[in-house]
Amino acid sequence: LPKFAQTQILYIMKYLSLLSFLLIGSFTFAQIGVEVGYSSLNAKAKVGGNTAKATLSAFSIGLAYDLELSETLDLQPSIGFVLGEKVENESNNGLGIGAGLHYYFNNRDAGFYAGPVLSYSYTLEDVDTNISAKGVVGSGLVVGYDISPQFSVLAAYGFSLTDPSKVDGLKISTNSIGFALQYFFR
Repeated sequence: LPKFAQTQILYIMKYLSLLSFLLIGSFTFAQIGVEVGYSSLNAKAKVGGNTAKATLSAFSIGLAYDLELSETLDLQPSIGFVLGEKVENESNNGLGIGAGLHYYFNNRDAGFYAGPVLSYSYTLEDVDTNISAKGVVGSGLVVGYDISPQFSVLAAYGFSLTDPSKVDGLKISTNSIGFALQYFFR
């Protein structure tokens, strides 16, 4: 895509993200919170019969909404800034947007929940967009525990649904494991 089209798509995505958070916030039972996290990402590149692997780690800080849909179900969209490990002495930062559907076992009494997550990761670094896309769609599973009404801890496993490579014959896939601590202003 031409640079102008990429800029417009990014602008539209930012606008839709902000609009989504404002609409979700208009629900009376939505609660906003902050989260800090750590994740380890395993990347695999395949070309022909050869495979290369790399492991990177990242820290994140962000905002999350907790919207109670029913006695056993919550929707939790989030947005965060990711400070990634340097690659070849270059910074590796990005933005992450996600939404998780949390199913509470035992009607919240025990505090344990689990559910699917859908995410979009976008690099803030200058990459050659003829070789690689700046964004990747992913999915995964989250498991968590509400320590108190304000604090939650969670662990997540994720994997890429889209391949960022734009080079014929090169396939890139990722999977990750992460941990986060959340504080909600309730």
